[in-house]
Amino acid sequence: MTNNKDNNENIGSEAPKIFSQADLDRIIGERLARDRKERAEESSVIDGLKKELADEKAKNAANGLEKIKTMIAKEAKLPDGLLSFVQGADEDSIRSSVNALITGMGPGPNVGGSTNPAGGNTSPKVYTKAELEQMEPAEINKDWTNIQKQLSSGQIK
Repeated sequence: MTNNKDNNENIGSEAPKIFSQADLDRIIGERLARDRKERAEESSVIDGLKKELADEKAKNAANGLEKIKTMIAKEAKLPDGLLSFVQGADEDSIRSSVNALITGMGPGPNVGGSTNPAGGNTSPKVYTKAELEQMEPAEINKDWTNIQKQLSSGQIK
């Protein structure tokens, strides 16, 4: 029986804690406030990481598009100075932009078009006496101006 008596003494020595409803509401409210604050901090960290990830993805996509633009422009032999005019969000739209730019620029100016003769800058044929003797009168008449200049300058002997 001493055993039961010891147990009763131990139970009796611990004073049971009794909380009022107001105390419980306050304790629970404090815990909820702490939890909400922690979750808000975690949420802001997560949102920041999501933003960084989205920025990095956009940056990588932009770098990839720049590489594609450069590659397509070089294939089309587009001058580097015109690369900033190329637009598009994917390879097909970039190709069509490059083609439109090249078409819009046109073939470019004719270099030396009006100063060069149609046949090029060739010097007139210098005839020998033997060649002139074998020529028909019609052939001589056809190039008479050239032959006459050669005769007067002493080129034909």
